[in-house]
Amino acid sequence: MPMRPLVLALAALVLVLASANSSEEIKSMNVKRITAVLLVKEIEPVIPFWVDRLGFTKTIEVPDGNRLGFVAFPERAPPK
Repeated sequence: MPMRPLVLALAALVLVLASANSSEEIKSMNVKRITAVLLVKEIEPVIPFWVDRLGFTKTIEVPDGNRLGFVAFPERAPPK
């Protein structure tokens, strides 16, 4: 997926949301968790890095044809 259209769409959305309700009271958010989504061309070559080198546990694996389409590493193992 090309990143440029995604970045442009997100920038446009931010501008629309910022200008649409500028007179309304802004309420604060209580963020408890943030999830990073990293896009790579191939998932299989980077799995050993995340599991063996960084200590994450692979908990979700979604196939996409004969390759992986999505993998989740939500938990990091305790230090050894």
